[in-house]
Amino acid sequence: ISCACQTRTSAHAISHTIMRTTRTSVAVALVFVATAVESFSFSAPRFARRHVRSATTMTAALTEPATVAQTVAHSKPKTTALAEPAMHPFGGGKGTLAEKGDSYKWLLGGKGANLAEMAAIGLNIPPGFTLTTEVCQQYCSSGVPGEAALAPEVWEETLAGLKHVEECMGAKLGDPEAPLLLSVRSGAAVSMPGMMDTVLNLGLTDTVAEALATKSGNPRFAYDSYRRFLDMFGDVVMGIPHAAFEAELDDLKVSSGVWEDSDLNADQLKDLVQRYKQVYVAHDTTFPEDPLEQMRLAIYAVFDSWQSDRAIKYMEVQQIKGLLGTAVNVQAMAFGNMGDTSGTGVLFTRDPNTGEHALFGEYLVNAQGEDG
Repeated sequence: ISCACQTRTSAHAISHTIMRTTRTSVAVALVFVATAVESFSFSAPRFARRHVRSATTMTAALTEPATVAQTVAHSKPKTTALAEPAMHPFGGGKGTLAEKGDSYKWLLGGKGANLAEMAAIGLNIPPGFTLTTEVCQQYCSSGVPGEAALAPEVWEETLAGLKHVEECMGAKLGDPEAPLLLSVRSGAAVSMPGMMDTVLNLGLTDTVAEALATKSGNPRFAYDSYRRFLDMFGDVVMGIPHAAFEAELDDLKVSSGVWEDSDLNADQLKDLVQRYKQVYVAHDTTFPEDPLEQMRLAIYAVFDSWQSDRAIKYMEVQQIKGLLGTAVNVQAMAFGNMGDTSGTGVLFTRDPNTGEHALFGEYLVNAQGEDG
């Protein structure tokens, strides 16, 4: 078991994920070698670089007989009708505790099931909600990436999940008076590190960033979070190559005479935000200023990544079969980039190098998860 956290001195946020050791590292390397052989391009537009398969083909591929160890126990029959609620909230007194000997990983994914269980036993974690693997299956059956959509009733449950988070945090998505920022992460029943998409700092707009700078008393933190969000959202959701944002960042560091991202001050990061907005324009797209639209598109991107080339190839290499899809975990942000009292890291209860039952961890100061 591993614990990954971004923390301030006053608040520790821990989320559990299922991790593999050496075999996973080899498998990840094999995935990227295999996709490179197939001329897979990370800089191509996101929807263009997806391995487009029909819903029928995808379902057939995932319903092959489960004959290998990587197949998840407690897998359920596949159907486009939802047998369980689409949304499972956690935190703020809500959680889902599996019966002894059972597991909700088939439905909530490994990350979602662990978050739900930690919340159910009273651990203090940032509140959030999980859209289930059944929702992913239903979503994927509604169309190819770029065309699929959530069912209207599922979107209503998603909004109910958002309201739960807002009530727990005493903040609201898009509200300049009390802004709420979210992370949107994948989570299949079997850990697939790096294979699916994540969006952090969701909810930032020009107005919200200005309000966050004022309310936090830390303008550098606010605009560092905003430029991170513009980069990640542009890459993951809008299909803009990450290299386009990196070029602007490198150019600004050179002109400012600094070496590290952390050396840029608030005014320079504010300038970088405007440069990143122009990257959107240069790629004939527009950054959505509506936080609800940001959330909807980010959820779609995570579900779409279940059908990505790299995820499909990873499942083939690892012989993972019988899964419904990935869950999506939407959670209140815990910030690791608020200064030298903040950080991001991972903590294992077993040494991943030797297998010894001992705590093993790594962290970065004043950073977020994608910096690791």
